[in-house]
Amino acid sequence: MKFMFFKVKNKSQNGRKGIMLGIERILFFSFVVAFFAMIAVQTLLTLPSAKPIFSVKSDVEGAPLGIEEYLYKEGEIGLELLNSEGDENIKVLVNGDEVATFANKLVELTVRDGDVVEIDGSSSQDNASVEVVSKSENIGIDCIGKKVQVEANIKKLFNIKIK
Repeated sequence: MKFMFFKVKNKSQNGRKGIMLGIERILFFSFVVAFFAMIAVQTLLTLPSAKPIFSVKSDVEGAPLGIEEYLYKEGEIGLELLNSEGDENIKVLVNGDEVATFANKLVELTVRDGDVVEIDGSSSQDNASVEVVSKSENIGIDCIGKKVQVEANIKKLFNIKIK
């Protein structure tokens, strides 16, 4: 004896499955469209000409700092050229950048905490001797009287430490 079984599908089950597939498709495509819309808006916001169209207020962006004087305390040091009256080929470097030359015998510098002060005599034909003759009260290192002999090279004078 053989038994045969047939599964009878209910019409209500078939209808629910079709509706669920339709809802999943709608959700999937709406998320894809929203994702690409966000990418398009972000891309447009990177263009300077399109920013005013999309942003309501640009006051929030602010302005960049021009000079970092608000972030660091400043001090002053005085350097004197000992060998001659003045030599424009002897330069004073702060953090590797030329900030002054010894056109006169005395040079006053404004420095910040952590600055490296160097003397560059690479353009000069003569040997030069430079001495620190003054400093402001807020400079923490004892540098007055420190001398450096420069012979067509760059010599480090000191690192600035401000109290």
